Amino acid sequence: MVHEIEVPTINSNEDEAKLLEWFRRKGDFVKKEEVICTLETSKATFELESEYEGYFLPLVEAGSKVKFQESIAFIGDSISEIEESVPTIKEDDLKEITSEKKWTKKAELVARKYRIDISVIDKQGLIMEKDVQDYLLEQKPPVANENETEMHTILRGIVTSNITFPLHFYDEKKGVIDSTFLEYLSSNMESFGNLSSHEKCELYRKHGGAIGKNVTLGKGTVIISPQIIIDNDAEISDNSIIQCEEKFAIGKLSRFGSNLDAKCRIAIVGSNIYAGQNIRIGGGGHKDPWAVLVVGDLTYIGDDVFVNTCRPVLIGREVFLTQRSILVTHNIGHSVLEGYENRFAPVLLEDRSQIGMNCTIYAGIRIGRDAIVGSNSYVISDIPAGKFAIGVPAKVFGDSSHSVSRFRQVKLSRKIISDYHELLTLKKYMVCDIFDNNGYGFMLEYNEKRFMIVFIEKYETDIDKPSDVDEMVILTLDYLKRTLPEGCAIVDLLDKAIYGHGGLFLNSTREFLRKRGIRFSHEPWRYFTGLI
Repeated sequence: MVHEIEVPTINSNEDEAKLLEWFRRKGDFVKKEEVICTLETSKATFELESEYEGYFLPLVEAGSKVKFQESIAFIGDSISEIEESVPTIKEDDLKEITSEKKWTKKAELVARKYRIDISVIDKQGLIMEKDVQDYLLEQKPPVANENETEMHTILRGIVTSNITFPLHFYDEKKGVIDSTFLEYLSSNMESFGNLSSHEKCELYRKHGGAIGKNVTLGKGTVIISPQIIIDNDAEISDNSIIQCEEKFAIGKLSRFGSNLDAKCRIAIVGSNIYAGQNIRIGGGGHKDPWAVLVVGDLTYIGDDVFVNTCRPVLIGREVFLTQRSILVTHNIGHSVLEGYENRFAPVLLEDRSQIGMNCTIYAGIRIGRDAIVGSNSYVISDIPAGKFAIGVPAKVFGDSSHSVSRFRQVKLSRKIISDYHELLTLKKYMVCDIFDNNGYGFMLEYNEKRFMIVFIEKYETDIDKPSDVDEMVILTLDYLKRTLPEGCAIVDLLDKAIYGHGGLFLNSTREFLRKRGIRFSHEPWRYFTGLI
């Protein structure tokens, strides 16, 4: 993984600082919270600590003037990984980077997708994928679209750093429902809801809705919105009522359980969302112009969650919002003229943040990337990225994660194999004993087929799949892109990538790993059936 190091906003009265000294050179290994450089403004000298651990690549030389929020370095698992993600930077070019436009490969791909001239993005230094996404948010869409223009106005002034928006956030206007059918839906909710899923999908398509393949709308479920987009394999279970004043969109393979009650102006939900039952979205102010809900890909929403959308609620990618949690965007109380608080403000959950059970997140709060809020907490102040907070009111007690040595990673990986073996054994499958030759693993027989799984710390030498094995899965911490035998899949646990192809056994293994927090997100995926 590659992390971008930016200049923090040190002084609100200035917009730049001088980078006095680097304490690390290209290729050095940097530890978390280690001081990497000194910055100077007109009023103070400031030491910048690394938020990450890994190998170091600077982008500017000591003595340079750098803008606040400008990229000045990268930290990654290896220098080669950094150089694959960003343009190759020669030492002679370092002085020029602050005045020339340079961008990463991922940023260029996003810019091409949305037909943006990347050189017009106003940022000093290296332009990242996130910078292009932020630029999209600030601009009018390429096709005139009243809803999205209004959306951009509503979100203007909200800092969206570390919140990855789903695809349909940027979509041109499609799935527009004709007004006559919209009126029919409002007047005949019960009879329409009792139609079969197939009949409802066909009627939505006929009247303008953008409805994908294999969409499931449960019994009693009705969606009323002037714009409806539902991607392939999405599911909204029984007795769910969705009423949006402008737009409702849900991505591929996303699923909501029964009794969803959603009311707001705009609701845009990404791909691979898994949401439980009895979820309520709306409450007071759900028709206000700012009533916007955006949920990024791969997010989990637990049972009985309540999200108040009087003001925007922006939830990033791979977020956990667990059971019975509440997000509040305004309060109800006595008169502001009598000295009582009267707050209307958005709630922001950055990518990979986690909210424990029975938590309340108050109006105006931002939960930082990778931050964790412990169960039964009441959050009334921002939680910084990478921190763990708990309590009433919630207070930071430390980091949300810790560094893991390679020795420990190997030990944990072998335990994953052992736990998987134990589960399959207890489920009465024909599983052989654990073996520890040419990899740590086991064999399984099912429906006259043989499956094999092994853990190999570093996969750097081609191995042959036994001829009597139908499907083989290799777990590794370091895959060096060797040739794969047919019927074999490589699962890189650290890069969270899968190479090759598999079937029943790979899908079951992938689900087992998902429940241990190892999720492979390059394509929408859901576990439907298998061995576990």
